[in-house]
Amino acid sequence: MNLLRSYKFMAGIYIFVNGKNSYLDSSQNLFNRCFVEYKNKAFTNTSKHTKFYSNVVKNTWNLFTL
Repeated sequence: MNLLRSYKFMAGIYIFVNGKNSYLDSSQNLFNRCFVEYKNKAFTNTSKHTKFYSNVVKNTWNLFTL
């Protein structure tokens, strides 16, 4: 995710992949969405994106590629 630091304030489409599972989305600020929001919300706001966040909690972020 350090690569995202160079994309601060840039919009784009991204995909998180973990084996056969993937999550595709877009954002107006890639760094904020992918590094700040998802990193924290996976463990605190599990009512949103339930399949994705439960996969993160079960497998940790280390098994995902962006």
